[in-house]
Amino acid sequence: MPSSLNGKVFEGLLATLLYRSNIRPLYVEAMLSFVPNVEFDFVAYSRKFGPIILSAKTSLRERYKQADLEGMMVRQVHRKAKSYLITLDTKAANLVNRKIENGQVLGLDNVIVATSNAFDILITELSHMQFYTPAKIDVLSSKRLITE
Repeated sequence: MPSSLNGKVFEGLLATLLYRSNIRPLYVEAMLSFVPNVEFDFVAYSRKFGPIILSAKTSLRERYKQADLEGMMVRQVHRKAKSYLITLDTKAANLVNRKIENGQVLGLDNVIVATSNAFDILITELSHMQFYTPAKIDVLSSKRLITE
């Protein structure tokens, strides 16, 4: 089975689990305003933190760096945002979590193995949060406008 198909199946399973856990509204393959050229696997918008980003990777290798960079970009706009990387790669998850603890990875709050107790805890925490559809944002506003 091609790895891209594995990733799509993994994302589908995660989406189903999040939906069944009442983590909604859930934005899939979402883009956030003022975070250019980034498409997030999942975004839930919470009252407490703003966007909560969930990235899905069946294996990590060096791909955690992409999620780290995306998390840093989100925090430039949404300071309280949370960013989690969900994976099936236990060994790499442990390595990246040590880097998070040492301050070498700044854009991720945690790398969580989908088959672990930590994943169950994350789902429970998320299911107790209030999520909503954020309001539309005007890119520009002024009291007066001068045109031709």
